[in-house]
Amino acid sequence: MSDTTHSEDHDHKKHGFFGVVYQHKSGIAMILSWLAPFAIMLIGYAFAELRGPATWPWRMPVGAWAGVAAQLMCLVAWILYEIWYSTNRATSILQLQIDVTGDIFVLVTFVFGTGAAVNAGTLASCVIVPLIGATIDALQSSILAINNAAGETQRVGAGR
Repeated sequence: MSDTTHSEDHDHKKHGFFGVVYQHKSGIAMILSWLAPFAIMLIGYAFAELRGPATWPWRMPVGAWAGVAAQLMCLVAWILYEIWYSTNRATSILQLQIDVTGDIFVLVTFVFGTGAAVNAGTLASCVIVPLIGATIDALQSSILAINNAAGETQRVGAGR
């Protein structure tokens, strides 16, 4: 493959069909994906049973499971979106780095907030599912971003 062909293919992938510039994830969508765990927490807070303190072992009234189910459905949709984003070849390395940095910041925020709430004895049950989700997101985004960035380096290097 000649250099000309590679650059034309590479430009075609960056600009899309008919010269339309393709931006994979806007800044607004990235910020919204970072706010997803907080939104999931608010969904849980809408259920009165999840506003109560979390105890170990975790014992909840029957009515709380509807809230947990709603949180889990939103969590699965959000994590699937994050997996798609991290593995999509149209995502640039810079976008992956910014996304992972935000994901880690959100996780650290949740961990410190949860730790303070546990220390004060006021940890609400609605925080547990989003905390687990933020942990999964930070770990999977980091791992998948490394694999995607390695694939990008191999693709660019193969055309030279």
